[in-house]
Amino acid sequence: MLTRPNQLWVSDITYITLWKSEDEYSFCYLSIIMDDYNKEIVGYAVHDTLETAGCLEALDMALDTTAHRRTQKLIHHSDRGTQYASAAYVTRLKSNGIEVSMTENGDPKENAASERVNSTVKNELLHGERFTTIRQVRETLARRIKFYNEERPHMSLNMCTPLECRNMTGVIEKKWKRMREKYLEPENMERVESPTQTNGLSLQGQEYGG
Repeated sequence: MLTRPNQLWVSDITYITLWKSEDEYSFCYLSIIMDDYNKEIVGYAVHDTLETAGCLEALDMALDTTAHRRTQKLIHHSDRGTQYASAAYVTRLKSNGIEVSMTENGDPKENAASERVNSTVKNELLHGERFTTIRQVRETLARRIKFYNEERPHMSLNMCTPLECRNMTGVIEKKWKRMREKYLEPENMERVESPTQTNGLSLQGQEYGG
């Protein structure tokens, strides 16, 4: 259970489309490191290849951003992508006293927090944007991530911002519940005749808010 900032970082890579014309496009890539306690994006980088250098750039930002705040055990969690498993990346983590955690297989649920922030960035912060250059992506993300960290309230943070929770400790109350948690409450258990009879609602992976 998470009880403080800089206890668990989660990281992943996603792609962003660059449009050359109406029917021609390519991709750039976004590496994100998020503090899973207060949902703050502590490091990120936009790069034009999937080489490890882009992930290292995001990691260096995270290390620099939190240098004065990391005083206890910190775990870095990611999938088993070649970038995160590379000698350069693992060495950078260990040299800063950060423990390494990786998913067991390719199941997105094993890195669900990173998948969620990727979705928020692409489907909310960058919704409706159409980029033609990496520079445009970088400039826009700088503004939108600042907004995400400092102004956007999160239901998973009791409607506070990541910045407001940066110096908190203890379990943060959530304003949403996973569907499974909802149906396991005593008053709802009486209405569910079997695990498969939930009025068409899936119990796996659904939640309210973000």
